[in-house]
Amino acid sequence: MFNCAVINAGPLVALSLLERAISGILGTPASEQRLRYGLDSDAKSPILYFRYPSTQRDGFTYVRREVKLEIGTLTDQQPTGRYAITPLIASTSPALFSDW
Repeated sequence: MFNCAVINAGPLVALSLLERAISGILGTPASEQRLRYGLDSDAKSPILYFRYPSTQRDGFTYVRREVKLEIGTLTDQQPTGRYAITPLIASTSPALFSDW
């Protein structure tokens, strides 16, 4: 596992360590790195793209051979308003939900 000091050192340091760990398990990729780092411009959250090994030959290009891992949280985004949240069953059994 990675400690907070490694993560706080920056995404490229963590990315390099993750790449080495993955290569130790899956082997070294033939052409490019397995991991790519990005930043979601709307949510300001980090994104990690993982290029996974495939059993399919090259030329199968309409489906990307990678998984997008969104690392940020929804709490990074600003709320747009305040809303009361009540379970649907509260309307049919108000006595059970008197404190809602």
